[in-house]
Amino acid sequence: MPRKILDRRLISLAEVKQILEEKAQVLSSEDMDVYQQATLDYSKKFTKTSVEQAKKIIQLLRNDFNVPETYAIMVANILPTSVYELRTIFEKESALKKLDDGMLQTIISKIDDILNA
Repeated sequence: MPRKILDRRLISLAEVKQILEEKAQVLSSEDMDVYQQATLDYSKKFTKTSVEQAKKIIQLLRNDFNVPETYAIMVANILPTSVYELRTIFEKESALKKLDDGMLQTIISKIDDILNA
């Protein structure tokens, strides 16, 4: 059956999980194709946040720290706990590469606040 693309945008792993779980409720597991089922299994295994938390983290990074959407989503998916991990994610973006350790620690602290709220 041909598929029609209705929307194309970047989303977090938590959103992928939510979308596929909703689809799985409507369809039986036999009606989901192999890729959808594999993606749902992966997202169930590796999603660390709720959709609301992921959106808050992405919004925080984009608005308060001017992080591009791609990197904000990576951070929301991975949830780094150290400056080293966050620096590794930001390594390819020249503007983010220049952030000092204090700013990176602030980002991690604000993410923790969202997760523990």
